[in-house]
Amino acid sequence: MKKSLTRAQAHEVVDEAAQLGALSHLAAHWDLAGHWNESAEWTADSMHEHVDDCAEMLADRRRGGNPKDSDRTGLAAWEGAL
Repeated sequence: MKKSLTRAQAHEVVDEAAQLGALSHLAAHWDLAGHWNESAEWTADSMHEHVDDCAEMLADRRRGGNPKDSDRTGLAAWEGAL
């Protein structure tokens, strides 16, 4: 199993998707479609916030775990994004 993206990597992926106009594709890849706000599409700002939320949530779960993985997000790499 591949490790999830770090917070910095995930933010880079969001920025790249925004530049390509592909935020909805990234949201679908991360299985986020419809989870944030069904009446609105994901924006770069909302996706950056989601990345931080994911990293914080996993950090809370890993307290006392492997410090090397303390900045992981649980979000999968996006092919071609990194």
